[in-house]
Amino acid sequence: MVTRYIGDAVVKLQRTARDVYRGSIRVGKIRWDFDGLCTPLRRLGISYRSPAAYDRAAKDAVSFGSNYTTYNRGNEVPDGYPSAEIAEAISDAAWDRDERGDYIVRRKSIVPSDRSG
Repeated sequence: MVTRYIGDAVVKLQRTARDVYRGSIRVGKIRWDFDGLCTPLRRLGISYRSPAAYDRAAKDAVSFGSNYTTYNRGNEVPDGYPSAEIAEAISDAAWDRDERGDYIVRRKSIVPSDRSG
């Protein structure tokens, strides 16, 4: 199991097939488990055996998990998505983004006092 960090979200990943992952996202005491997350690594020019593959899978997991919050959730949410409350917690925790809005993935944890720059 590999760990990645996006903001305050902790993403644990395990590759189950070439471009397929399972794992969890933890935000404080909240945890959302996922399985069957497909990441198009070959199309992106990323080797599926590289650390960058796990970075990309962490971004995709957070993006998927935070997609349907209470603000944009309709009556019919596709299977596999977390509850609105969990999606909101993931969305709020994944605050670390670059100037284009892409998630910034870290391979090591930071303490809250390190955020000030």
